[in-house]
Amino acid sequence: MKRRATCRSQAPRIAVSRAHCFALRGLLLSGALCIPQLAGAADRYDHRGAIGFLLGPGIAFQDQVVSGHLTEQASWVAFMVGGTFAIGNEGNELKILTQAFRLTEGGTWAVSAGYRGYFGQEQLKTFFDLDARANLAPTFAIGPRLGLGVQYELLPTLGVFAAVAAHAGVGHGVVFGAEAFVGVQFRSYLLE
Repeated sequence: MKRRATCRSQAPRIAVSRAHCFALRGLLLSGALCIPQLAGAADRYDHRGAIGFLLGPGIAFQDQVVSGHLTEQASWVAFMVGGTFAIGNEGNELKILTQAFRLTEGGTWAVSAGYRGYFGQEQLKTFFDLDARANLAPTFAIGPRLGLGVQYELLPTLGVFAAVAAHAGVGHGVVFGAEAFVGVQFRSYLLE
């Protein structure tokens, strides 16, 4: 008995390959911005004059009330990517984040922009986030996002962090949520 030829689509492989190439390009760009600075970087752990790239996974929980109906959503799969720009002499930063969550009823996207203030300039420091956050999909809501975290500087151009945050928003209903993320921050002092 002859086996019938089967056609397998290459689309999933191509999509994974493209995503892998995009991630690799981002990592190489981060390295290109950070590694040249290691030669001239003293052991300073403030962020004065730095631009940064944030990347990390997390978890999130969210409640949404629409027309008196409560919807509870939980996410065990979340991803955050963003950028930072140091302002002032203390190394505090302006930041913008894009977050993607896989919730129980589908995925959602959010964008946050705001201020990250650091306590201390040592290798281990704490921080707070004060942001405006907009849930973009599947429903729109906008409101404040407040967060706290700790960051450990592995190198003058590389830090790891853990953060928790809570947010509320209004738009298509009222949204309340909390999230926790871990991640890395790549920094470059090219603009200093």
